[in-house]
Amino acid sequence: MHRISKHSNDNEVTWYYCPQCSYKAKVKRYVYIHNRAHHLNEQDIKWYECDKCPYRSKLKETLRVHINAMHSDGQDIKWYKCKECPFRSKFHSSLTKHSKLCHLDENSLKWYKCEKCPYKGKQNSNLKRHMIACHMDEQNLKYQCNKCQFKAKAKSNLMRHINQHHGSDIKWYECRRCSYKSTQKFELKNHRIVCHLDERGIEWHECQKCEYKTKFKHSLKRHVEAHHFDGGEVKWYECNECPYRAKQSRSLKNHIITRHSAEQKLAQDNLDDEDIKWHECSECPYKVKQKRSLKKHILKRHSGELNLGKEEIKWYECSKCPYKVKQKRSLNRHIIARHSAEQNLTQ
Repeated sequence: MHRISKHSNDNEVTWYYCPQCSYKAKVKRYVYIHNRAHHLNEQDIKWYECDKCPYRSKLKETLRVHINAMHSDGQDIKWYKCKECPFRSKFHSSLTKHSKLCHLDENSLKWYKCEKCPYKGKQNSNLKRHMIACHMDEQNLKYQCNKCQFKAKAKSNLMRHINQHHGSDIKWYECRRCSYKSTQKFELKNHRIVCHLDERGIEWHECQKCEYKTKFKHSLKRHVEAHHFDGGEVKWYECNECPYRAKQSRSLKNHIITRHSAEQKLAQDNLDDEDIKWHECSECPYKVKQKRSLKKHILKRHSGELNLGKEEIKWYECSKCPYKVKQKRSLNRHIIARHSAEQNLTQ
């Protein structure tokens, strides 16, 4: 077992350091996981192998997550059930997150507050994303909107902003089966698959090395990269700040945001607070940029205060298991994720 050094910084946070690189973590086990993932020689690794497909993992708990997600039929799963509503999950962490987001009263919540604007979030990761998205240093933003103060690091983000906020001649991609529309063609395609399960012509993308299949081509690509490539074939995305590397670009971006947000700022905009159109909750200090997010907040946090008791809420119930949810699209996602094999969808 490798040694882990630790010390307290000015904020009295105990850090656990990797003895082989600059990685550090507040939880000792995270350093253990990091070392197994990045510093073990191939011959020293103890692999935990799936007995149903070629998947293998360096961590036993990761193998358990894989088996639950890919090979469980629902009969032998250990479910973590919410005491307040019908929600259940295969993962204790998901139940904990659900309870924190949906069932804690306002006074019991630990809020993570922004020092530059009234924003506050229930999770530190949300505050980090907000800081990067809204308060990034000016010098890192190359593309500026000619109609407002919005700036972006990537041209695609600027174009998305213009389409959403300043486009009088926006090209809309409209759904033929409902009122949904989007400025992005791929978003419309995903909407059709997720929300209209009886749609004809759904194309299954099947893995040639195991039984995995998906309705999304990019999901199949991620699956193959994660489970069926050896190290020599993978295109690795490497972090410039530490030895971390990933098979997917977005995983590297998430790593940078989580671990190196102070050094690497990957913001999408830098709107001043007065230039943002805020949608404010009339029941608490919560406010958000998107109207639909405010609706979700009111439904989750204030349904009782607004005389919308559980008996009056319209629940969307799964016909295959006890799962139920307040939003139809969430039910559709659940059906695709958990019961797609049982759906007789015509290709």
